[in-house]
Amino acid sequence: MLLYLDTCCLNRPYDDQSQPRIQLEAAAVLAILQRVTVGEIELADSSVLQFELHRIVDQTRRHGILHFLSYTSAFQPLSPMIEQRGVELHRLGFKRLDALHLAAAEALKVDAMLTTDDQLLRRATEHAMHLAVPVLNPVQFQTT
Repeated sequence: MLLYLDTCCLNRPYDDQSQPRIQLEAAAVLAILQRVTVGEIELADSSVLQFELHRIVDQTRRHGILHFLSYTSAFQPLSPMIEQRGVELHRLGFKRLDALHLAAAEALKVDAMLTTDDQLLRRATEHAMHLAVPVLNPVQFQTT
């Protein structure tokens, strides 16, 4: 199984854990990443994800996330095809970077893209018929 975790999903274990929802999502992300490290799940990466992650100011957070991405088995560079698909998805109402993440995930033919971004999840549900990959919350993924 190949998964694409977006930036907010990969950041979740480093977020303030005082809210139960964040604790639950962080635990789900860590459980998924543990499964990646033992080879049960494959992790996908992209130029879009690398761009966002390298903008993280907190070095501890950035290095921790990049450590997990050292386990990736698939990488999608930015290309005209990804950019064009990103434009199409942006026209459906996805934010530009979210659209590019989705385009990369589709090009990689991942089994699912995981995010903790409620707006992205709502938009993906609304436009599921236009997407080649399911978009799920990590907790939702863990229970499927």
